[in-house]
Amino acid sequence: MANQVANAAPAAVDPMSDPFYLHGSEHPGLQLVAEKLTPTNYNDWSKAVHNALGAKNKLGFVDGSIPDPGQGSPNAWAWNRNNIMVLSWIQQAVDPGIRKTIMSCKTVVEAWRSLRDRYGQGDMVRIAELIESICNLKQGNQSVTEYYGNLIALRDELDNYQPLEPCACTTTSHTTCRAMLLVQTYRDTNYVIQFLRGLNDNFSGVRSQVLFGEALPSIDRVFQRMLQHERQQYGTQPAKNLATEGMAFAAQGNNNYQGRRPRPFCT
Repeated sequence: MANQVANAAPAAVDPMSDPFYLHGSEHPGLQLVAEKLTPTNYNDWSKAVHNALGAKNKLGFVDGSIPDPGQGSPNAWAWNRNNIMVLSWIQQAVDPGIRKTIMSCKTVVEAWRSLRDRYGQGDMVRIAELIESICNLKQGNQSVTEYYGNLIALRDELDNYQPLEPCACTTTSHTTCRAMLLVQTYRDTNYVIQFLRGLNDNFSGVRSQVLFGEALPSIDRVFQRMLQHERQQYGTQPAKNLATEGMAFAAQGNNNYQGRRPRPFCT
């Protein structure tokens, strides 16, 4: 048994886990996303690029979490090669007119911030619309699932326009910085409260239980709880469908009544 363990092959290491790894098929002219950046599609474009680079384990070159190690570092050559490669991919992913404006950028971080500042954060009208839509969003005739989905869609678009910058602390990682975690907690709490405020009155009891609890759960946990409450009230059929059927039945009854001919009577 000991010989079998000693002779066992070592576990395979996935090269993709190394952010400096580049596959042989990857080249500077690679088309990263199907739709190129235009002055009006930054939100969808940035999400697509974010997903594509995340799949390639290259997001650290965009958000700055993989900084330039410096010329004296053993990783300097690998970092420069990856920086040039990812920068080329982004240049290929924008319209020719926009590409001219980032050709002088030396790093991916510089190019990405330039594009975001011009086409992302600059749309203050859209940001104002999103904030107003989130504040005014109500469940109404929607099921809990539909209402939650609409809120999350608005939240994600607003967060894309107003992203949280990576922490620049020199004493801690940007993933563990207490200040950044606190900012994210405040943001998440606001969305949970907005979700609860927009629910219909028949959720008032369970809503109060959540709000007056010791710790406010995440928005996903709150959604799960409200979904269970909806199922307890209406079964597997969403409340919206039951209400719709009730109104349709009432309307049908009125039509049947109006369609009856009056009975003849003697005079």
